[in-house]
Amino acid sequence: MLKRGVKDADVNAFLATLRSWRQDGRVPMLLSGSMGLSWLIRERGIAREHFNDLVKSNTPPPLRDDDARAMLKALATEENCDWLTPAIVDVVFEELAVAYPSFIQFAFGRLKDHKAVSVDDVRRIFADHIRPSLDEDFYAQFDTRMNRFETADKAMARDVLRCIAKAGDAPASLADIAQVLGSHAATDRDDIIPMLAEDGFVSVDTRDQSVRFGSPLVRTWWQSKPYRR
Repeated sequence: MLKRGVKDADVNAFLATLRSWRQDGRVPMLLSGSMGLSWLIRERGIAREHFNDLVKSNTPPPLRDDDARAMLKALATEENCDWLTPAIVDVVFEELAVAYPSFIQFAFGRLKDHKAVSVDDVRRIFADHIRPSLDEDFYAQFDTRMNRFETADKAMARDVLRCIAKAGDAPASLADIAQVLGSHAATDRDDIIPMLAEDGFVSVDTRDQSVRFGSPLVRTWWQSKPYRR
């Protein structure tokens, strides 16, 4: 609506109507999307009270290894693909990096369409057809979110993500994050962690005083960035 030139006031009125339907009309709703509502609230003046009745849910986790492999084998069985050997299955998940159901189905479709029959075929098809599409369709959303940040916020965000990446599989402590942010202006530091959390980049555990990537997808995206070091 905003991209089409609809006024902010009209968007607020529309969202207020949706909330009244949820509360007064008891109409169940699920709001989802890659861009996030938090940015609209921060940058476009959309009223936060239109959403404070909603239960926020993070991105669902990837499938466990056994479930992911079972899904891939089920897809192959349905399509009568007898070329899906155990060695090929291993390479698929090595190349895939994150075992989300949509990723598995997308990769399987490309492998089938391009007639993969060997491990070398799988690696080639991932390099030429699967990974570029995943970068464009899935990972680019994080570039879009990051590019919305002001210059100072972007610099702080990158410092935070570098700190988390250096912690490896363990979360980074908020104390370490505070030290990393010490070189930035004090007036800018307070909001960066909530902003990153709202946009799905990080997950904060206030009890353990720690921060980690918001999902394996964020970690994979960050590892592809030339400025991650």
